[in-house]
Amino acid sequence: MSPIDFSFVTRATRVTALLCVTAGTLLSQGTPPKADSTAKQMVEFAVSEMATLATGSAAPRYPSALKDAGTVGVVVAQMVVDTNGTAIETTLKIVRATDPAFVAAVKEAMPGLRFSAARVDNRRVKQLVQIQYRFLLQGKESPADTLTTNSPIRQFDVTITGITK
Repeated sequence: MSPIDFSFVTRATRVTALLCVTAGTLLSQGTPPKADSTAKQMVEFAVSEMATLATGSAAPRYPSALKDAGTVGVVVAQMVVDTNGTAIETTLKIVRATDPAFVAAVKEAMPGLRFSAARVDNRRVKQLVQIQYRFLLQGKESPADTLTTNSPIRQFDVTITGITK
């Protein structure tokens, strides 16, 4: 197995975040709930601290078949980070991907993702995040950066470098 170099780069974004709240929370803030108020809703709030990707958090492994074939690529994954700093697997949405094998690698690493939770004042809150995983190989052109600089969603750029012999 070849060693993998993990580099974590965080993009600065506006200090707003999309948070998951229940209709009950909305009601307590004066917003009337819809008839089916059991469903969670996404609401934009200003946060005092945005979620951050923890040092040593899990990262996908470079799929060996793609590395051997010299294939580079990207996966943009979106998910909700809970108040304990873990990604909620059922919220995973693949926004963009260049190869299903890269998607499989991202899904396999997801249970090990760790964050510091977003905060509103001193209270931990859920936050929608987006992670761009760029799978790179030495001597190959880097996949295009697909993150939007004006996005209200907290974004991270993670590079997975496959070391070839």
